[in-house]
Amino acid sequence: PTRYSTAFGLKMRDLPSATFFVTILLVFCYTVVPLPRVEGTCSGPTVFLTQPAGYLDTDGSIIVPEPPPASLTLRVPGAAPTRPYPSMVCTWLITATAFDPEQVVGTSNDTVLKNIFFTFYSFNLVAGDALQIYDGNDSTGDLLASFSSTDSLPSVVQTSTRNGVQMYIVFTSTTGTSFSGHGFGGYWQAGGCLYGVSQLKRPTGWFTDGSGVLTYATRLTCGWLISSDDPSAHVEVLIQLYGLEDGFDFFYVYDGETDEAPLIGRETGIIPANFTLSSTSNTMYMVFQSDKTVCFDGIRVDYTIVSEAYCSGTVQLDGISGRIGDGSSAANYLPNSNCYWEIPPTAGSYVAIYFEVFALGTGDYLDISDGQDFHVRLTGIQMPPPVIYHGNGTISLHFVSGPASTGQGFTFVYNAGGCVANVQTTVASGEINDGSGDTDYYANNVDCVWLVLLDSALYEFIEFSFPLFDVEYRFDTLTVYDGVEETVSPIIVQYSGYNQTFSPSFTTGPVMLVRWTTDADTSARGFNLVYRGILIPPDGFVVADYDTAPGIVFTVLLMFTAVVIMFLIIFFAIFGWKEKIVQHTGLVWNFFLLFMLFFCCFGLYPFLGEPTDGLCAWRPWVALLFIVTFMPLVLKLYVIWYFHIRLPKEEKGGLMSVRYHWKFMTFFFAVIVFLVVIELTFLALWTGIDAPTPRYHDTNNHGEVYLRCESDNHVVWVTIQYAYIGIMLAAGLLAAIRTYVIRLLWNEAKLLSLCVAVTLLVSIIAIAVLYVVWDIPLAWISIMGFCLWFQICVVLGFVFMPKAYRIVKGWFRKSSEAIDADWDGQEKKEKSESIAASEQTPTTSQRQDDLDNL
Repeated sequence: PTRYSTAFGLKMRDLPSATFFVTILLVFCYTVVPLPRVEGTCSGPTVFLTQPAGYLDTDGSIIVPEPPPASLTLRVPGAAPTRPYPSMVCTWLITATAFDPEQVVGTSNDTVLKNIFFTFYSFNLVAGDALQIYDGNDSTGDLLASFSSTDSLPSVVQTSTRNGVQMYIVFTSTTGTSFSGHGFGGYWQAGGCLYGVSQLKRPTGWFTDGSGVLTYATRLTCGWLISSDDPSAHVEVLIQLYGLEDGFDFFYVYDGETDEAPLIGRETGIIPANFTLSSTSNTMYMVFQSDKTVCFDGIRVDYTIVSEAYCSGTVQLDGISGRIGDGSSAANYLPNSNCYWEIPPTAGSYVAIYFEVFALGTGDYLDISDGQDFHVRLTGIQMPPPVIYHGNGTISLHFVSGPASTGQGFTFVYNAGGCVANVQTTVASGEINDGSGDTDYYANNVDCVWLVLLDSALYEFIEFSFPLFDVEYRFDTLTVYDGVEETVSPIIVQYSGYNQTFSPSFTTGPVMLVRWTTDADTSARGFNLVYRGILIPPDGFVVADYDTAPGIVFTVLLMFTAVVIMFLIIFFAIFGWKEKIVQHTGLVWNFFLLFMLFFCCFGLYPFLGEPTDGLCAWRPWVALLFIVTFMPLVLKLYVIWYFHIRLPKEEKGGLMSVRYHWKFMTFFFAVIVFLVVIELTFLALWTGIDAPTPRYHDTNNHGEVYLRCESDNHVVWVTIQYAYIGIMLAAGLLAAIRTYVIRLLWNEAKLLSLCVAVTLLVSIIAIAVLYVVWDIPLAWISIMGFCLWFQICVVLGFVFMPKAYRIVKGWFRKSSEAIDADWDGQEKKEKSESIAASEQTPTTSQRQDDLDNL
């Protein structure tokens, strides 16, 4: 055969070499020489994408948008593919860099590139089509995802490599299609999590902040909207919080489609956490935000869309607790519903039903009964209070809807014999208890949580108290958190112990989380928590009171005064206790009064807080501070008056000092204790019978409504208190008038009288000012606090500062008066001695007279 030639002049023996050469040439042309792209399709050579973000589809179009805004908005997708396409192979290689942060948020700091995202806005493949996405620069990398015509709209795909992040996409169609509307369209983005709102509709899925095992990027604002077309479905998410910068980076969860929906989660902090949340509708919206500095490990969220079936027939509930509904979720229940639930009797003989959602149409109802004496029928749209049953019967719930009526339906949590594991309620007022009833002891080994979530548009904060609290000390505890999540919310109270009583407490917002835990043994009567939501006041309302702290200036004054008093206590304890000026004025009395003044400085400030700070019921006790500082002065004056009356008439002007015998001092302190006990008894009756609570006032001369602490019979209690203080002031005035002219060593009677007189004058002025500014928030407690502080300063200035001055002055020199007194005393002594000697020694004339007489 080698003798024959081909048409091109090649011999047959040269055919293998020619075939090999042509094959090499074709491979070279396919891989090196760019082939022309088929118009209207993505068929052709690999498309290299280096832009930070953009859109691509099977039509071959590439759209590069402007940098995304910093605010969270829905991305406008590219146009869905509309053209038919033949059999073809399309490839894209994304080697992108992150958006320049200066273009995103107006700053020049760098954003670290973490990975590349790819999300679909259109997906409709035909038989024979395949789509693969690889983690790398070619098909040898890890396969991230693979899709075919049997798949619905996929979720977000993201790379997992750490350096040189690349994504390789291959689309293959072996048959093509002659119909429009097929193919896919997607959006890619490099750096951080996806800007804007990612819409997730698959039944299950997950997403992260985009950081992988590294820390997340700075300046992120990313959102995720999980939704279902089934109106009866709801969304459940498992949030794994690996760490966020505390107080600066946040993850928000909303029970709805936008950030206008109720906020059910707000996470921040570096403590790892793992918890679940559920929506009440078929949508849930989440937002992740990071600032420009400091990043941590971030978050991961796994979600599931749960579809519920409408109720029907009879359901036997065999668990001690659970959550039941009509099955409609966020949709309306069906007409002609006829559903039964039966809760069997338990050893606890106690069943509690808490409603989370309740809205029935006209004529529809829910009956709750035990088949005997207990029967409750619920209708309408008003949220019912908890239904509590005590007995041994089977509780039956019967729901009936008419042929044409419908409504949102209901969801309730029941508890038979113990507390409910997890309860969420939006009822504005109600009761939370351990589930043991009035006679039984609570169960062991329980861990129950109640979340009170009131409407933030209607309620400002929550007030709660404990009519009953009797639990095992240290091992069984009740904790109330000021928020929706205990890992990040501050603790308001944490109580434990037998037969405890507590004053009312308050949250800072319309959300409260209660957690009750017990150990394996020893129980008691349990607890009963009563709460009520405080409505947001109308326009013109001032959320301030006469109880609000005057500010940092008043704090500094109190602290400075306390330091001065402590200095005087130490000074008199070291140097003054042997001085006559201290001994003549009563050593014990001086130290007692100094300690009372020091106590008042620290005891006054805690009472000057907001009406909702938990001390509202204790506000009347501030009057005790006035008693313990003013009464020692008055009693000291009566002591001086007593000794002055007992002097003989010829010595009335010469009382030099008051000597204190221990019996007299015992009587002196007994009188003080008696007067203080009277005040304590009165204050105990006030706070025990009619304790003050935060209340709104609209009787304001300025047309404002404000909040302050008041009792039901506030005017009566205040009148009695002022009358008692008035008696003290009158007694002090009488003692001051009687003792002002008495001369004492160091003349302390005059100084004490001046103290009492100044206190009386300031009290009269304060009462007049209070009458004028009574309706002005902050005025009352500010004036009272200033008066008490001024009283402390008056006592220090008139009683103790002169003594300290005389002691210090005596260290350096004797005063001229003291020197003169010494010389006068010496002269008097010598003169008296000479007179005595002359009387004892007879003169010569006296002797002569004696002799003459003899």
